[in-house]
Order: sequence, then structure tokens, then C-alpha cells
Amino acid sequence: MKTVRFIILEDEVAVIHKYRNYLIHGGVEHDNIWPDGSQITTLRNARWMNVMHTLAELQQKGWDPTAFMTVLILDLALNEEGNPLLGIEEIRKSVDFLDQYVILVVSNSADAATDKLEDKVDGLLAKRDLTDIDPKEEGPYGSHRFWTSIRSACQSWSRRTGRKSTLPLLPCAPVDSDNISLTVFRARFGMHAIDEIASYISEKFEANQPPHIFISNGGFSGAAVLLIFFSTDKGVREIALKLSESRSALEKEASAAAEAINAAGKFDYAFQSIKGPYRLPLGGRTVYGMHQIYLKGTTLEHSFLDASDNDFKTSLAELNLMLNRISRSGIRDSRRLPASRILGVSEEQVERCCSNAADLHGLHKVFVKHVGHSPLVGEISQGKLEELCTALRNWSDFCDTCFPEGVAAYEQHGDFHARNIMVCPSGGGAQIKFIDSARFGNWPAFYDITRLRLNLAIRMLDPAKSQMEFMPDRVWKWEQAWTSRTSSADRISKPDKYLSRYNTFQDVILKIIANVKREEPQIKDFDLTILLNECFDLIKMIGYVDISPFRRLWLFYRLIDSFQNIKRRRTGRRMKVRQGRFA
Repeated sequence: MKTVRFIILEDEVAVIHKYRNYLIHGGVEHDNIWPDGSQITTLRNARWMNVMHTLAELQQKGWDPTAFMTVLILDLALNEEGNPLLGIEEIRKSVDFLDQYVILVVSNSADAATDKLEDKVDGLLAKRDLTDIDPKEEGPYGSHRFWTSIRSACQSWSRRTGRKSTLPLLPCAPVDSDNISLTVFRARFGMHAIDEIASYISEKFEANQPPHIFISNGGFSGAAVLLIFFSTDKGVREIALKLSESRSALEKEASAAAEAINAAGKFDYAFQSIKGPYRLPLGGRTVYGMHQIYLKGTTLEHSFLDASDNDFKTSLAELNLMLNRISRSGIRDSRRLPASRILGVSEEQVERCCSNAADLHGLHKVFVKHVGHSPLVGEISQGKLEELCTALRNWSDFCDTCFPEGVAAYEQHGDFHARNIMVCPSGGGAQIKFIDSARFGNWPAFYDITRLRLNLAIRMLDPAKSQMEFMPDRVWKWEQAWTSRTSSADRISKPDKYLSRYNTFQDVILKIIANVKREEPQIKDFDLTILLNECFDLIKMIGYVDISPFRRLWLFYRLIDSFQNIKRRRTGRRMKVRQGRFA
């Protein structure tokens, strides 16, 4: 069977930070490789006029579309009039080009009832007459009311434009054509349809039948919920995209999904929304985030799951207490740590651990003491912890790799506990990776993502090469200089100095955008909005945890005002701000 390759192609108004945990390595050049060899390629902010060019570029780079079972997820949004930003012509072109397995997700911008679908599907075309639908039909393909609304919208479009509805869209049942068949399961996709969709797709996938498109509306306001199950040699693989403005609605949907998944009992991986952290039980265990997927390992917390409940709770609490105190105690404050009351670790060991940035032997000794004094009883659990200690001892230059200027990982992390330590298999041993340090802004991997995002946004405006390289390099130098000159205590006690760094960074953004607008006056304001979203995301990602929410909000609106001044000079009108992002 072919390897599954996923291509997530977002619409041009998507804000990337809502996908941050899911699409952690965005861009054509950065593929996430699953443990079974499957790949995820993310083409972010790809404009529909460039879709064909982007796909052709992939093929020129050696991507063979016939070597994979390709899943193209088109996450579209609806404009203020309710029309999708992607036309059916572009859908058909993409499908004809790929000639592979395609999934289309239509996400509602509002929680519209079925009687308002006439406005929501305006501009789309229908392939066949829907008069043969049984008015009493309430099957998995939707109600008669829904299809009547679809037909009315298509007829209304035909009357206004004078064009005949000839292209395929939304049949009430599977319709086979030359190279494509389309299926719609429900108008309002809900978790109750999981079993039907899972069995249907599994059958088609295993039979290697012609490509399919699955069209679905969001299940709740502001959300695009898609649970697709792929049958592979290693079992069923799940993708769950959950985007919601409502935490309670998301948790309700996630709970329903967890019940269905537990009932099936054969799913190994799960993707979660950034809206969490909620716990999604899978086969008797709990997945807390996406790190198990793209780091191909398990958290230290999960390493204790083999112990009995009481032992696990006790040892995990002690371990978290120790790690949190170490992370919050700087070099100068290390003696304040009541180490004698934590697992019998001496103050000298803790001080040596905190003061020696490049050497993790001190932390290793702390863990060794933890093994010796903890109430753990299971051989597997102790073996896992000893494996962690060995990896920490042998992975001394990991600090230099992940934390510049030789800063101790556990001191600079900001949220150092058992869930944020990954044990990743490597050959016959294991590697340790510290995760979720983005809040502190001291993990170069996030700078790489930042560079990629910013360069992608600027390339869309096609400025000079010097401008493409200017901003990320300057930011990286500032960050290194700031980290090397200041301590955690200084950053907390001197926020104004840190704030001035933000102001300098903001000035650079404004300078670049002003140059782009001056040199390229034909650039549309919508393109500028995309760049603004990227710049805001960049600022937020490199922020430190010790900036208060009020200062962060003030910086955000100050940045908006600065950009509004630029746009007012060019267009005479201000940009709208909606739902915390640029409209």
C-alpha cells in the first residue's frame, strides 16, 4: 500500500498561530516524518492563484505524486458575504493536477443554520438535478431541507450570472466520473457520523479506488472539525483538526471524539487543537500534545505510566516539584532551594547543576538521587528513568544546540517539568529533548520557524533579497545579545528595558513594510494584511514569559495603530480589527 502523504494548504486569510502546535514545521522544505514513514507537508498561506505553481514546484523538486496517496486538505474560509474564497474552478484544477486522494474541508465563518445555507454556498455550482431526493430522506448524506437549500442557491447563482451549473459539487450520493467521485456525509458534520465515515473511507482506501473529495461544514462556530480515519498496515491513523473560538464547545466535541475512539480501541496517535490542553484518552493512555508525533518519542511523564497509580502520583509530584524549583531558581538564588527536603539532594549538587551551563552531570546526579530515594517499584519505570539519566549524561552538548550562549536548559526553560522532557529513541539508546520552551523564547527551533514564516510572507510581496534577509537576521542577533547580557531576574525586574527591545523590533517591521509599499505601490492591501499577521505572530512567538498580558495587549494595539497609519496614508481608511487579529 502507498505511503500516506498529507498536504495541508491553507487559505490566504488563515492566521498561523492557531495551527502552531499542529503545523510546527511549516513550509515546503520542512516535512514532518511520522514513525511509519508518512509525511506531512505544509504549504502555508498559499494563495489560490499560486496553487498550481506551488504544486508544480514540488514536482520539480522531485516529488512524485504517484509515489504517495496524497491527501490535500483545503481549509477555506467564507468572506463577509458568505462566499467561499476558493472557486470551484480552482478546486477542479487542483484535483485534475493531483489525480490523487483529496479531502476538502469547508469551514463556516459563522454557525449558520441549514435554512441559511443558501447564502453560505452562493457562488458554488451543482453538477446534477437534485429533484430526485426523497423529501423524507434523513440518511447520512443530509436532510432534504439541506439539499433544497443547496439547489436554491445554485439556481439563484445561475439566474444572476446567466451561466449554467455544469461543474461537480455536493451530490446527494457518491457519483463516479472520469477521475473523481464526490461524497458529502452531512451538512453539519458531527461526531455521530464518525463510524460511517471511518468505515466508508477505510473501504475506499483499501480498495485503492478512484480519488474522492469529502466536503463538510464546521460543526460549531468558528470551527472546522474533520476526523478522517485511514487504514494502513499498522492500523488506523487519525487526523483531527479542531479549531474553535469556544473552549467549552471544543471540549464537548473532543469528549465525544474520545468516546468514539475508545470504543474503536485501535488508534495510536491523535492530533489536538492548540486550544487545549485537554486530555484525549487513547487506548487507556493520555496524549497531552503533538510532541509524540513530530519528536517520535514519549514524555517523561508517560515513562512512569507502568508504575502503580500511587507510586506514579507520588514520584511524579516529587519530580515536578524538584524540576519546577530548579527551573525557577537562578544561579544566584540556587541556595534558596530547600534541597535537603527534596529527595535527599544536597545543596551543593543543586548549585553545581544550576551553575554549570554546558554540563548536565549535575542534573543527572539529581535524577540518580531521585531514583535512589523515590518510592518507585516497577523495573520498567526505573529503567526508563535510568535511560533518561544516561541520555542526559551523554547528551551534554544538547544545551549548546538548543540554548544559545551556553545557558542552562533547566534554568532558562521557564516551564520545566516531566511533561516537557521527551525521551526519544535513537539507535540503541535514547535522546532527551526539552519541549514547550517557546514561552521563554530561547529555543532556536522557533527562530527557524520564524525565519521560514517571515520569509514566506515577504516573498509573497517579492521585495529585494536584502529585505528578505534583513529582519530575521537582526532579530536573531538581538535575541542572542539580550540573552547573553541579561539574566532571568533582570528581565523580570527591568521590563522597560525588555519593552524597548520590542519597540526596536517594531520599528524594523514598519521600515520594511514602508519600503515594500513605496517600491511596490501596486501591492494590494490584502497582501499587506497577510504580512501584518505574520509579523504579529513573529512578535508573539519570540516573547518571554515575564511580559504581562497587559503589556502584551498594549504592544499589539500599538503595532496595529502603526500599521493603520501606513494604510491610512495609502488608502485613506483604517484596517478593521476583529477577534484579536487583522481582518
